Amino acid sequence: MKVFGDKKDFAIGYELSDKNLYGDGVNNTIGTLQCWVNGVDTLAYKYNEKELQFKGILYYIVDWLFRKMEFYLGYDMFPLPVEGNTAVELIEHSAVDIEDDLEQDLWYIARDRWKSNHSWFSVVSDAPLSGMYFRRVGDRIEISWSNDFWKNRGIEFLSSNGSYCMDKEKFKAVLFEFLQAVTSDFSERYRDNSFAEKWKKKALFDLNIK
Repeated sequence: MKVFGDKKDFAIGYELSDKNLYGDGVNNTIGTLQCWVNGVDTLAYKYNEKELQFKGILYYIVDWLFRKMEFYLGYDMFPLPVEGNTAVELIEHSAVDIEDDLEQDLWYIARDRWKSNHSWFSVVSDAPLSGMYFRRVGDRIEISWSNDFWKNRGIEFLSSNGSYCMDKEKFKAVLFEFLQAVTSDFSERYRDNSFAEKWKKKALFDLNIK
């Protein structure tokens, strides 16, 4: 497994499987993914008494990290007038009933849009994935997660809830080292350069990754 970063702070590791389960092509690439935050293995879970890691289609997670970069690294404030110390709390506190139907629709459209821009949870359906949020708070990145959703399905994440703030530049350095590596692996395996174009986004954030 290739691992990037410091597990005591923030680190991502991945390993591509030898075979795909659903067909050829980069969008069917199966792999194992691990993510450590403040020393916690956030993607590890138990099912039927077995401890497991995320193993599914990595393409969708990598694609999400590229597509939503401007939101979780940029200035994208929570759009609703609720209070909360973390992204998870903001989402929880904004689950309210509003008498006016149109106003409720507008409220939840704004909420769901923000969730999709800051959490990779919705992009994977073939394997359990932690309900993790990423958002910028000043010059830091907050990473928070809640896995209560999985309990009713007999899946227990080793860390059900948590939050951690870290230096934005350190987060970016680890993230883009990971993205650069997995993009290279995708391109080499499939001779598919679609991610190479997305990688150009790094210039928007002055990454200076060589």
